[in-house]
Amino acid sequence: MKHLGSPSLAVAMIGVALSCTQVQRQANQSEQPQPYTIQRDVLGESLESFVANNPNCKPKADVVENSQMCAASRLATSTTYAGMPIMGKLAKFYQGRLYEVAIHASTSDCREFGLFSSLKQKFGEPKDTERIDGKEITPVGGFKIWQNGVSTLTYLESLDTLDLCAATFQLDAVYSKVHKLEEEKKAEEKEQRKRDM
Repeated sequence: MKHLGSPSLAVAMIGVALSCTQVQRQANQSEQPQPYTIQRDVLGESLESFVANNPNCKPKADVVENSQMCAASRLATSTTYAGMPIMGKLAKFYQGRLYEVAIHASTSDCREFGLFSSLKQKFGEPKDTERIDGKEITPVGGFKIWQNGVSTLTYLESLDTLDLCAATFQLDAVYSKVHKLEEEKKAEEKEQRKRDM
């Protein structure tokens, strides 16, 4: 029987095979949708990281246990988003992780600074429908929706007669969990009020 090669050749071939497997694994990971980023922050980052990037964030307990929120107004900060001055920014955390950021500005500023165009440039064309709990629904009220399977961005340029527009970024799985916990808490409080009557 003929010898097929030296041990060093066999080791080199194994090394090439392992490298190809690693490259394929990295390619598959990079194809996975990533949480949306909001300036220096990314949905899912730690509360500590968010506060380091946003020193005006002073976390307070929120409705659900293990949840916090912080809000900043134009009075507290001179923050901008996409070059546009904002009126306020609200960040929500669950178990120490960022799951929602809402940015508010005047409708006139959103139009003047072309926020919708900036969002389209960064995230692509908005969808006509939104996937919530596995169901496709059509948003009402002028909302524009972007979803990547991990995160959702909603944009509303005008809220009724108010001079207010909003861009809200959410980490889908955590937002859904916290929303359910909030609904359960409201139901419990309602039951407790009935018992106290």
